[in-house]
Formats: sequence, structure tokens, C-alpha cells
Amino acid sequence: MQVKFTGEAIDHIRQAGGSVWIILVKHPVSCCGSLDLPHAVLEKPQDRVHFRTQVINGLQVYIHEGLTGERDIRVRVDSVWRRKRLAADWI
Repeated sequence: MQVKFTGEAIDHIRQAGGSVWIILVKHPVSCCGSLDLPHAVLEKPQDRVHFRTQVINGLQVYIHEGLTGERDIRVRVDSVWRRKRLAADWI
């Protein structure tokens, strides 16, 4: 698995200090299950123990240890009501 960044995401992260956390979030999808999805955040999560660190494109990237596999993750900038935020997708 690789983490890939769009140019706009790289600029956004650098302006915010140069570090990004790729966390694993469980989303309920039915009455009996959930789906694990990646999320990119600029704030340090409360649980900082279960992360591995990589330097990618000059950014300090903290990746949750639960994010493994053959699918790559793309980090991009999404705009909601003129407010920019990071988004992470499986690709």
C-alpha cells in the first residue's frame, strides 16, 4: 500500500505544518456491520500509539497500522462551503 497526494493536498499540508495523520474510521453500513475507511487529518489523534511513520513528498506522514493491503490511498483536498479539508480515498 502506498499513500499518494495530489499537488493541492501537498501544498495544504505544508501550509498547516507539514504533518498528516492517515487514520482508520469505522463507518456503519447496515444494522450488523461496518466498513473501515481511511481519513486524512491534520490534528494529532488521541491514540497516537498505533501509527507507523513515513516521509512522503517531504511530508511527515503517520499511517494507522490497521491500514494495510494492496490498495493505495489517495489524499486530496475537498472544499465544503469554501472551506478546504483533506479527504482520503482508496484507489
